[in-house]
Amino acid sequence: MNNQLSVTINDVELPIKEYQGQKVVTLKEIDAVHNRPEGTARKRFNDNKKHFIEGVDYFKVCASEIRTHKVIEISPKSHEDVTLITESGYLMLVKSFTDDLAWDVQRQLVNTYFASTPNQRRKADKQTKSAEELIAANKRATAMLLNAKNRVANDLQKLYDRAGIKPEYQAQALSAFYAVDGVNLPRIALQGTKQTYDKTTIAKMVGVYSKASGGKQPHAQAVGAIIDQLDISDDEKEKLPYYRNGHNGEDYEYTDSVVEKVRSWIDEHGYPVPLSLNGKKYNVVYGEVAACPA
Repeated sequence: MNNQLSVTINDVELPIKEYQGQKVVTLKEIDAVHNRPEGTARKRFNDNKKHFIEGVDYFKVCASEIRTHKVIEISPKSHEDVTLITESGYLMLVKSFTDDLAWDVQRQLVNTYFASTPNQRRKADKQTKSAEELIAANKRATAMLLNAKNRVANDLQKLYDRAGIKPEYQAQALSAFYAVDGVNLPRIALQGTKQTYDKTTIAKMVGVYSKASGGKQPHAQAVGAIIDQLDISDDEKEKLPYYRNGHNGEDYEYTDSVVEKVRSWIDEHGYPVPLSLNGKKYNVVYGEVAACPA
């Protein structure tokens, strides 16, 4: 509890009191500033006590503690607890005081008595300013990052144009490029793309894995060698840009029909181990076939 300055409201001087970090007033003081008969606020409080939360709307403090801190004048013989009302408790208690004076007194109490001290306001202003500066700094950093990525994306687009990559697939690659920053390109920019799969995905779909990895890693190079043996039309493949793990480039992806051709080739050749193609040997194992990606 802390006895500080005082304020005058409706010609009544109120010593500013704090308890557990909150400004508080007594029931007797509420009657005084509202020109109500003594005991009015106490009766309202007792009649509606079930709606008040102790430690939030009010505090019950023993008379000896009040007397020790010399905060409130009480009778030397009094041994009763003292009820201290917080701002929230005060507003609940006097909400039924609807005359013009009550409204004026409430405004004065909230704006003066319960208002923060100058030091508290300066501290709050400083914290608000620091938060605003941090938000502004984050926005500047984000803008700088996006500007840098825009320059990279512009260079990538020029490379994609020279490589003859279709605009819709350029949009698909750039969408992945920006997605890590929470920037999503409009869905209309991705229309016109057909479902295609890279060699690693096809290896999973047909169950071709690397023996060196213990059958855990798909063998994309072996699948690429099989594809080189197949008769594939231009409609069954697309040259696509990619951006993975900080690396970018272009490579072909293939349609479902090519996946079926790879599967048929493996079956027709009796699941060869090792797989010898184009003068190279690929140590493969045949394992679980993955479902087609959604």
